[in-house]
Amino acid sequence: MEQQGLKKCGQVPDAGIWTRGRHHTRGVTLIETLITVFLLCLLAFIALPTWQSHLLQKRLESAAETYRQHFQWARSHAMRSGQTVSIRFASDASGSCYIVFTGPETACGCKAATAQCTAPARLLVSEHLPAERHIAMQPKSVSQIFRLGPLHGTVTPTPVIVFSGPNGQTLHEVANKLGRTRSCSPQGSLPGWPACTT
Repeated sequence: MEQQGLKKCGQVPDAGIWTRGRHHTRGVTLIETLITVFLLCLLAFIALPTWQSHLLQKRLESAAETYRQHFQWARSHAMRSGQTVSIRFASDASGSCYIVFTGPETACGCKAATAQCTAPARLLVSEHLPAERHIAMQPKSVSQIFRLGPLHGTVTPTPVIVFSGPNGQTLHEVANKLGRTRSCSPQGSLPGWPACTT
């Protein structure tokens, strides 16, 4: 009797209605995991060539920028010091290099990761691009040495330095007689850079 009264007031639940809700949790199956891994691998495989090309372009641009800074520094140093400053390039199986120096041209050279000058020449800057970085640099002309004069920082002969990668990307660093530089890419092969006009 008492229980029926409580039941009417909603204080005693009916044993048949009072049940716990079931939680349906579903785990990830092995097949779903394998499909996800496969799709991630496929996306990585598709994106890899684009990423490698982007990485090589950044290396190319970085090497050209370093040379451009060294060239401008060498020109300023020539005018400040009142001395002719020379830039010599070399390359072999281990990579490419250049040196900035003063004094007799035959007294300085670079090979592999080493650069040296014998007195009275003085080594100012050396830079080496190892072959494993897949970036090469070399002058476009036959001459491997360029001179920056002390009077107005004029350059003899006027250099065009070619920076190239294995996938055909090429960036030229061009200097005019007065030592002003510009960067361009032959046939616009390097995205984001103007095409070389000459």
